[in-house]
Amino acid sequence: MKSVFETILELERSGRKAALAVIIAADGSTPRKVGTKMAILPNGEIHGTIGGGVLEARVIEDAKRSLAASIPGKFVYDLGVSAGQCCGGRVEVFIDVVGNSTPLYIFGAGHVGLSLARVLDGTPFTPHLIDDREEWIRSQTIPENAVLHLIPWQDFLDNDKTEGAYAVVMTHSHAVDLEIINRLCRRKWKYLGLIGSLSKWTLFRTRLKALSRSEEEIATIKCPMGNKKLGDSPREIAISISGELLEIHHAL
Repeated sequence: MKSVFETILELERSGRKAALAVIIAADGSTPRKVGTKMAILPNGEIHGTIGGGVLEARVIEDAKRSLAASIPGKFVYDLGVSAGQCCGGRVEVFIDVVGNSTPLYIFGAGHVGLSLARVLDGTPFTPHLIDDREEWIRSQTIPENAVLHLIPWQDFLDNDKTEGAYAVVMTHSHAVDLEIINRLCRRKWKYLGLIGSLSKWTLFRTRLKALSRSEEEIATIKCPMGNKKLGDSPREIAISISGELLEIHHAL
């Protein structure tokens, strides 16, 4: 069974917000001890328990309000007759709001993809690296802030709902780039980028039209990405792209 912290980490990496409720004080007869934790999602779904019953129901409602306002807080619960409880104790619970990071799906964990993940460390973005080249991946140092998906991109898109987030396509192959961008541009994104030059984009536009993509779908793709004046090394390209991503993120 997953721990509450493992659940919180998974939620944070997927860009979902959650509340972490922790018992910080317990006087008299109480169902659980100090340090007991429970994660609560905005829809009321819970992971773990702080004792069940009326106490847990009240904590869930307070957690949902904290999530809606994005404000943490300390709450005190008396477990006497007036609260429908027979424990007679008193519990203090701190409810923290965690997660809500912004997922960035990086198709291609090559030099630029890895550099982009590293540059975004400490920002609101959680990079998701999607690549099926096991030999290449195993020989690289994956940034600690990144989530690695060592699977074919087709399988990832079949099993992961990425719509409405941010995505960049930068694989080792122009042919693969075309396949991925042809599929991604049919979804709605906050940002959809394709690495490459103006000449590559001119060619891709023609090929996307031949694949029956509409002008509206093609217009959602940003290519080239970033600012070419900032340099052409993997890290310089990553810095340029990250600046563009952050500007869009903070403008929303």
